[in-house]
Amino acid sequence: MRAAEARILVIDDHSTERDVMCAALEEAGYEVVCVVTAAEGRQHVGRYGPPDLVLLAARETTWQAELGLCREIHLGDDVPVIALAAEVLHERAAMLLEDCVDDFIAMPADTAEVVARVRRCLRRPHRGSPQPAVEPGSGEQLVEVDGQFVPLTDREALLVRLLLRHRDRVLSQEYLLQQVWADGPVAEGTLRVTIHRLRRKIEQTLGRPAHILSVRGRGYVYATRATPNVDTAPHSLAVA
Repeated sequence: MRAAEARILVIDDHSTERDVMCAALEEAGYEVVCVVTAAEGRQHVGRYGPPDLVLLAARETTWQAELGLCREIHLGDDVPVIALAAEVLHERAAMLLEDCVDDFIAMPADTAEVVARVRRCLRRPHRGSPQPAVEPGSGEQLVEVDGQFVPLTDREALLVRLLLRHRDRVLSQEYLLQQVWADGPVAEGTLRVTIHRLRRKIEQTLGRPAHILSVRGRGYVYATRATPNVDTAPHSLAVA
């Protein structure tokens, strides 16, 4: 979608941060609407219809309103949403918003990164459009996990294959980001939300929790034994 054809709704109660971000998006050619609260965002959508993308600031004191709006937008129109959150809130944001957020941006962020992430998100196929049959290379594929086939997106498939290839070995966030998002830098919050979605899909197919564990300060591991091996990962891996 070309910038001139896209309308962006920015919801952020931090005035300086919001004004700078909106100005950068307008300079990039987007039609931008900036509001302060989730309630104002809901009113705008109700009056003018859904935008092409929403940038939604996630604040610790207003989670319920932001979470409700995020789910309403996806339920009704499946509009892509990028969450804006301080790095310290990403883990909680990933858990609460995993079913309705397409990407995360750690704030404060450089405006060039915000514009680049908006462009990338708008280039993705709309999730509400008809999907082809599941086959490799189609954007979704079947991956065998513990004897059963799980339908995954290309990035989820690449991520789980890396984890399965090195079972019981902790892979650092840096390594996984480099391997799965080789086409451009993304924040660690994007990895977290992808891990959450991957766990949910595996659990839905296998009927049990996925063995993908987060190791604080180290990274992620597909654990098949009680104590994952954090010392003998292949030399080429960047183990945290």
